[in-house]
Amino acid sequence: MNSSALPFPTRPLRPPAELEQHFWRCDDTRCPDASYRFSIVLPRSWAPLDTPVAPPAAGGGLVSLGVYRPGTLVTAEVEVHACLLAREVAPADWLELYLERLGAEVVARRDVDTEGGKVADILTRSASADGPLVTRWLAMKNYDRLFLLEGRALEPNYPSAAEAIFTALTNVNLLHPIDWPLAERLRSFSRRSPGDFLVLYPESWQLVEDPANSERAMQVSLLQRVGDVVVGKLVFATVARDALSDPQALADRFAADLRAGDMEVGPLRLVPDAPRPGFAATWQALAPVGLGGIAGESRVWIGERPDAWFFASVLGPARAADPEAWAVNTRAHAILLQYLKVP
Repeated sequence: MNSSALPFPTRPLRPPAELEQHFWRCDDTRCPDASYRFSIVLPRSWAPLDTPVAPPAAGGGLVSLGVYRPGTLVTAEVEVHACLLAREVAPADWLELYLERLGAEVVARRDVDTEGGKVADILTRSASADGPLVTRWLAMKNYDRLFLLEGRALEPNYPSAAEAIFTALTNVNLLHPIDWPLAERLRSFSRRSPGDFLVLYPESWQLVEDPANSERAMQVSLLQRVGDVVVGKLVFATVARDALSDPQALADRFAADLRAGDMEVGPLRLVPDAPRPGFAATWQALAPVGLGGIAGESRVWIGERPDAWFFASVLGPARAADPEAWAVNTRAHAILLQYLKVP
């Protein structure tokens, strides 16, 4: 079957009354840890397999919380997995990296922005002993619990199972959710000059203030370590508005500082970024950086206010060099900008 012919529904195919006639809500309360208990909407001919369930362990991998399939002829099934996250990442980035390790071919995809980061809903095709397997994946997060939802069927069976899989995956709801969307708690840092602001950042990042900070220029570094190795660095700075003529001068100064540290830095060419409340204009740039033989990158964001220039950058391995570090670093940069508050 051609990839473009595989159904990928993105909205209910039946009105609510008809959906209730053909589907039922299963409250799966088997897990001893209540934070992993959930409800899932299934076709009336489907039921959970009677299998033991245990919560994931810190530092461990995915565990299965439940498998759901038809009671007679099994043409498709849905499985819910979970794992614990040690660092804050976007569910979409986590799922992308997971599917890359599996070697699955992405057939269709949609993304949804949430407070906990971008969520991806992805359809893949992969080889199996019984023939091509079509799988729909969705990853979601509640505090440091990541839930991986998987609906699968052999390719000839998938079109008739597509509605059941879509309905199940998009109707998983935690019975006892934790009221926090991120895998880590946040810490705060604020100053009144130059530029009045408050920023929040994930607690696993270590903040270091520049001893040369003054009323005209302020800079802090946020370091992400794995053991004794720094795998990510955020720089947040504010500079008095009249100290620099334009945002490119600020980007060039940052690039010069990196080169002074024996890093090979490509040009940071600023382009306009999306409008942001509180800022007259914003810009962004991405440049390759050589990190001692490791391919790295630097993402830069600059905002203009009447009193100061605002600068936020992330420096670390490129996605191809260290996918896990890249996912953690880019997410921390996004959070810093997401929660940046100015008057």
